Amino acid sequence: MINRKLKRIVALPLFLISLTVWAPGINANLTLNDCINLAKENNEIIKVQEQKVAQIRQEIIQAQGSRLPKAGFSYLKTFGDTNNDTSKLYVNQPLFYGYQKKNSVEISQSDYRAAELQLKDIERTLASDVAKAF
Repeated sequence: MINRKLKRIVALPLFLISLTVWAPGINANLTLNDCINLAKENNEIIKVQEQKVAQIRQEIIQAQGSRLPKAGFSYLKTFGDTNNDTSKLYVNQPLFYGYQKKNSVEISQSDYRAAELQLKDIERTLASDVAKAF
């Protein structure tokens, strides 16, 4: 509840400031949808939340990748009295992680859904504030 009030307190002045800065160059006949779109484009809170959503999307990819097998290759060549070439190819796939990897993917997915819902909430709050100011 406090978070929602804080968003409204921050969003409305930012919108009004952006209108006063851009008002001379904008046609005076703006529709409500134009004002809402303009507010969404210029709102820093929405931009930050969109970056959080993108970051969490990458965390999902990282969590899913941690379940894949690990493979590697090493090569060693020694010079001197004896010329030795040693190479290794290894693959590592543990059979059971104790549901740790599965749970980390599920947690990342739920964080992603929560971040998307929070972004939609911010956008709706901003649209409501713009409609009230319109």
